[in-house]
Amino acid sequence: MAYDNMMIHGQKGYTLLFAIIVSAIVLSIAAFIASISRKQMILASVARDSTMAIYAADSGIECVAQAFQNKFAYFSCNGQNLGIAFDVNVNKNDVPDMHFHDSVKQTPPIPIFFGSTCALVTITIGRDDSSPFNPKSIVESRGYNMSDGSSCPLAGPRTTERAIRLTYLEYTVPEIIITNQSQQAPSPD
Repeated sequence: MAYDNMMIHGQKGYTLLFAIIVSAIVLSIAAFIASISRKQMILASVARDSTMAIYAADSGIECVAQAFQNKFAYFSCNGQNLGIAFDVNVNKNDVPDMHFHDSVKQTPPIPIFFGSTCALVTITIGRDDSSPFNPKSIVESRGYNMSDGSSCPLAGPRTTERAIRLTYLEYTVPEIIITNQSQQAPSPD
């Protein structure tokens, strides 16, 4: 009898130990799934922010490129009246990786707002550094996923920038933009 009592008393902690081990395994699986879900949410928000920024850059370049090709010094984009005005002289070394030969004219960044996103668009014109130094124009749009409608971009850890560059080779520089900046261009019919 004494032996039977010892067996019964020796197995009392087994159920508690089994419950703790099962609980620990379930808890680690839950923590692993929560960690994966959190990382997936972060990746999804980064993808969303990147998409919003590239759409803003694309919209900005479409607005300015259309006005630039039609030789309009003033244009309307998304309900905003905007103008293209070039700084007189820009050092070609101040516009890296654009490969210009000599003097370059460049606009200051033109902010265009699209609700909660925005784009900063610059136009650079000059002569290509390849022979025979043909005219070259570059329209560059930097889109941002965050804007409050008055400042572009908003500073913050989630601010994302995406850029698109459009290059015109052997393109005649619109004279109306350079010589007549104060007069509004005729509207298209």
